[in-house]
Amino acid sequence: MIPKSFAVIALAVLTCASCGIVPHDRAVAPEPAPRIVRHADLARTIVRMMGEEANMPAGATALDYQSFLAGKGIAPLGGWRHLEPVTKGDLAVVTVKLLKLQDRVEDPLDEAAYIALLESLDLRTLFD
Repeated sequence: MIPKSFAVIALAVLTCASCGIVPHDRAVAPEPAPRIVRHADLARTIVRMMGEEANMPAGATALDYQSFLAGKGIAPLGGWRHLEPVTKGDLAVVTVKLLKLQDRVEDPLDEAAYIALLESLDLRTLFD
């Protein structure tokens, strides 16, 4: 079983990084343009969600956040690429690593295998 805290973090990351904010009343407010989430944004968000920001140096840069996560084995396959937009594959890899499910990935060098694993999971069971 996966610790509830990791499941919550992973689901929050998926939610935050998947798209921009959707207005509550679409009839009044137009839908905003999608926000591009960059690797730097994702790394910072994950560290904050993990409650690890206190372990970051004062005035930490985006590279500090990325290095912190990489030190914990959490990084996209090509590593953190500071200003690059996060892809579906990047998000899948990072989510699987946050959930500590990388041993269940058929081909650890193929982003599609991480996506397939996440698609196969019944996320409701993560909270049991």
